[in-house]
Amino acid sequence: MRRLPKAIGVTLVSALAVEGSLRLWIDTHSAHPPLAIVAAVETVRDRARRHRAVEAFRDATGYDLTFERLSELEPRLFKAIYARRNLDLLYGLHAAYRTEFDRLARRATERGIGLIVLYLPSDWNDPVRTKSIGATARRLFERSAKRHDAEFVDLHDDLMSEAWDEMTLHPVDSHLSEQANQIVARRLAGVLDRLRDHRVRAGPPGPKPDQFGDLAPNLHVVEEWKQGMPFRLITNAQGLRMENDVPTSKRRQRVLILGDSFTYGPHLPNEATFPAILAALRPEMEILNAGHIGYTIVDEADLFIERAQFADPDVVVIQVLDNDVYGMLAVMRNVFGRRKLLHGEVTEPSPREARLLEDLLAD
Repeated sequence: MRRLPKAIGVTLVSALAVEGSLRLWIDTHSAHPPLAIVAAVETVRDRARRHRAVEAFRDATGYDLTFERLSELEPRLFKAIYARRNLDLLYGLHAAYRTEFDRLARRATERGIGLIVLYLPSDWNDPVRTKSIGATARRLFERSAKRHDAEFVDLHDDLMSEAWDEMTLHPVDSHLSEQANQIVARRLAGVLDRLRDHRVRAGPPGPKPDQFGDLAPNLHVVEEWKQGMPFRLITNAQGLRMENDVPTSKRRQRVLILGDSFTYGPHLPNEATFPAILAALRPEMEILNAGHIGYTIVDEADLFIERAQFADPDVVVIQVLDNDVYGMLAVMRNVFGRRKLLHGEVTEPSPREARLLEDLLAD
C-alpha cells in the first residue's frame, strides 16, 4: 500500500470544499444576478471542482479514486476520531483546541471584555452521535469557558426538544432554520441583559485594520450553494455579515459574535440569522456578525487578534459546535482554515492523523 506523504493535509482540500459548498471566496462580486443564471453557473463550477478534487487527490497520494469515494471519507473520518482505538488522536485535538481557546480568551479578558461561550448542538437525525460525540464536545467547551470565568450558554435542550425538520433546513441542509435562529437569539438576549452595563473604556492599541471580519466587503449578492436554496448575502464595509457599517465612535454596547457557519447563517437572508434577530430584539446594543463558514477556534482566535478586536467590543460571544474539534484536523484546516484561505499556509498533520487517513483509504 502506498504511504501518504507529509502533505496529506492538503490532499482532501478540493474534495471536502465541494462537500461543504465553500463559496465565500468565489465570484461574489456580481450584484443581483438572476437566479437561473446563478444555478446554471453553479452546476458548471461544481463539475469542475469535482474533477479537480479527484486529480488533486490522485497527484498527492497516488490513490485513483472517484469523487463519490472521496466524499465518503469525511463522515467516516469524523466518526473515526471518536472511536476508542483513536483516543490518543482525540486527546491531542482537545489539547490543541484548549490552547487556541485560551489564546483568544486571554486576549479578550486582559482588556476587560466580557466573554460568553454559546453552544449549539447538531445532528438531530443521529441520536447516537449526538449523545456520545456531542456530550464529549460539550464538556470540552464548558470546561474551557470555566477556566476564563466565561458564561457557558447551552442551547442543547432548547433546540433538541424541538422537531428536527423545524429546527433545521431539512431535508436539504442541516443548518439552523429561521425558527431555530429565533430561539438562539432570544436565549442569548436574556444572557446579554445581565451584562448590559459592561463596557470597555479603551480599544486595543495600534492602527485599526480596514476590516473587522473576513468576508469580502460591500457585498449585495444572491448566493446559491445548494440547488433551490438561493439567499441574499449582504456584508458591510468591514467584512461582517450585516448591513450597517460599524461606526468609529461607540455609543452603544458593542457585542461581537465569532463563530462558524451556524453564526454566518447559510441559505438564509441576513435578517434571518440569529445575530440579526438579536440586533432587532436589542436595538440598544450593536451586534456584529463575524461568523464564517468552516471556522473553528484557531481561525476565530486569529480573526479576533488580527482584526475583530479592533471593532472595540464590550462583549465577545464565541459560538461553538460539536464539529469544532473535528475542525482541528489538518485536513479540515487546509479546507476551511483561515490561514490556508488568506495566507496559503498549510497545516501539517500529526503522524497519528496521517496514519488514520491511510487506514481509512485502505478500507
